[in-house]
Amino acid sequence: MKQQRRPNFRALFSVWVWLTYDSTSFYEKNLNFLILQKIPQQNVIHISKNSKTVIIKATAGEIKRIKKSPECLDVTPYEESIPIKTTSELILRQLDADSQNGTNSPLFNEGQGFSGNGVTFGMISAERTIFDTRSPQLQEALSEGRVSVLDYPLPPLPDLHPSVVLSEIIGERIVIGERVFEGIAKRSSVLFSTSETDVDVFRAIQEMISQNVKIINYSAGIIGNIGYTGFDQEIDRLIFENGFLFVTASGNRRTVSSPGSAWNTLTVGNLQTKSSPNTPSIPPYSIWCKDNTNCSGYLSESTLAHKPDVVAPGS
Repeated sequence: MKQQRRPNFRALFSVWVWLTYDSTSFYEKNLNFLILQKIPQQNVIHISKNSKTVIIKATAGEIKRIKKSPECLDVTPYEESIPIKTTSELILRQLDADSQNGTNSPLFNEGQGFSGNGVTFGMISAERTIFDTRSPQLQEALSEGRVSVLDYPLPPLPDLHPSVVLSEIIGERIVIGERVFEGIAKRSSVLFSTSETDVDVFRAIQEMISQNVKIINYSAGIIGNIGYTGFDQEIDRLIFENGFLFVTASGNRRTVSSPGSAWNTLTVGNLQTKSSPNTPSIPPYSIWCKDNTNCSGYLSESTLAHKPDVVAPGS
């Protein structure tokens, strides 16, 4: 009987490859590294244009060879992450939580801060969501062409969450009951991107960097990540190498989720001030921190990132 030949299976492993070199021509150096290592194009998941990082699929032998390269700092496992928005229940009326500033004005931020005129910030949304173009607070910015949307392969899905977040920043005046609400930097411009995976987030950041955006808002996270992950490390690298401010929510599980765990992010936490949208809790407010303890927002362990960086009233 003729012996059948077994198929030659070559198992592929998805990995981060953390590189180190002197050049700042990130994309060219990263691409040349993969060419020298003979990594097929179809096995490349992501090549960073703004940091010394690539994500690839490689065999055990290829990984072993890569580790021996003098330009390789480290190789770590990569698993595709699906970021989720930090809340799906935020409504505009909840913004009334503890917003009085002691003035007689019904508008809590009237006459304070800057208009944002001339400033462009980036906003990245998760779950392929996009702001609703019918949102009343966004009509002025949309009509003036101050909101631009990056192309995405699939049609984004209109959603309340990005609509509210964007309204908090650039929203024109709106009256709800006897209260007047207004964006904190209502004259600023926005470069908006949706996303579905962690790699989508990196691509959006790269495009925003290329358009000289210096402030990026990201109200989403990788729930379930524990500690300092590859996602956090790449966010740190991008911020360090390109000098922009990355503002991210700490998370909804009373612990900090990625990328809020990254050292270089401005991670915003939540003061637990209400037990429900209409029921205030009794001060002093409680802050739930990374180690799930009621504390001031900082950990005593110096080897860990002190997160969140700032907290504000909320629920």
